[in-house]
Amino acid sequence: MGVSLAFPFLSIYLCRERGLAMSVVGAWLALSVLVTALSHGLGGELSDVLGRRRVMVLSLWSRALTIFVLAVAIKWRWPFAALMAVHLGSNFLAHFFDPAARSWIADHAGPQERQRAYGLLRVATNAGFAAGPAVGGLLVARSYAFAFEMSAVACALCAVLVTVVIADRAGAVRRERFQSLGVFRAAADPLFLRLCLMNLFISVSMAQLVVTLSVYAAQFLRLGASEIGLLFSLNGLLVVLLQVPATRFLSGRPLTTGVALGCLMYAAGYLMVGFSRGLAGLSAAMFVITLGEVLVPPGVHSIGANMAPARARGRYLGFLGISHQLGSALGPLTGGLGLQFVSSSWAPGHWLGVALLAGGSAAAFRWLARELSPSEQGQAEGFVEESDVPELPPGA
Repeated sequence: MGVSLAFPFLSIYLCRERGLAMSVVGAWLALSVLVTALSHGLGGELSDVLGRRRVMVLSLWSRALTIFVLAVAIKWRWPFAALMAVHLGSNFLAHFFDPAARSWIADHAGPQERQRAYGLLRVATNAGFAAGPAVGGLLVARSYAFAFEMSAVACALCAVLVTVVIADRAGAVRRERFQSLGVFRAAADPLFLRLCLMNLFISVSMAQLVVTLSVYAAQFLRLGASEIGLLFSLNGLLVVLLQVPATRFLSGRPLTTGVALGCLMYAAGYLMVGFSRGLAGLSAAMFVITLGEVLVPPGVHSIGANMAPARARGRYLGFLGISHQLGSALGPLTGGLGLQFVSSSWAPGHWLGVALLAGGSAAAFRWLARELSPSEQGQAEGFVEESDVPELPPGA
């Protein structure tokens, strides 16, 4: 919630207040996603060495400080290059948190519990992102700098809460040294690399949801900003309402079953987008897309955590995060090209391609299921202790 008080309004500030072209803002957003991908890898690697809690706390304090500097940069109208440098630095340090938090969950939850745990984390995230912009809009009305100052305060409060409330799992085994490129050693596991490639492809489909769908709704269906806003409010609300029931429904089933079903929901939802003619049709499509959203990410994160050696959970989940971020960067790029060159001739054309990609991802996850163990599928009984997991090979 604290982050979404201000950051959804940053591109608006750059265009309206600083007069930057959307192409410049778009290039900066793409660079931000690539920086985030690098951050995921390093954050996961650090959490294996320093511990999950320490990385989360350092990341939150760093984000609070850099967001405050960003507020100063906005208030005093620093040059665009300086403002973006501060933002990229903030983005880089902030996303050390994500793989550390997911690894912390994997440390404390067994293979059967992780999908539910990651689902609860997703509920909290969506609830925060639903509430934050509503409050942030009021703060921005006072000043953009004030909104970022309040965002910095929120991150500092979170850092205090994590320091006081969160503890690493007792007896957790850590690696002794940090390797800056160690995260890429996860790719040496061929089955895990296959999971990451599948995650990249479905992430391209998932990333059509915000930018591409917004542009399509505005330019092709002539919906207003308020109507588009309602669509995304519906998305956030549905995630909060549907995540826990969806997890209960899949309880006891192989994780790949839920992920493949979610990919099919994405395929069906995006196909509905292509043939929608107004807000009602897009709302129905958003409902189906959200069913995919509550099934795919928690399932993929659970499979990744279950596949990871105990000493390298941060490394593995960091690499999995890189694959997602690369897909998130490719999503708006492919979406823009698809709308410009395909949908301009036949409106549903781009969305048919996205649906085929999501459907292919469903088939790939069903194929992966044949090679996963019951533990990796979240069906193992009990909790495997750190000491029961084999050591990593020398040099890893």
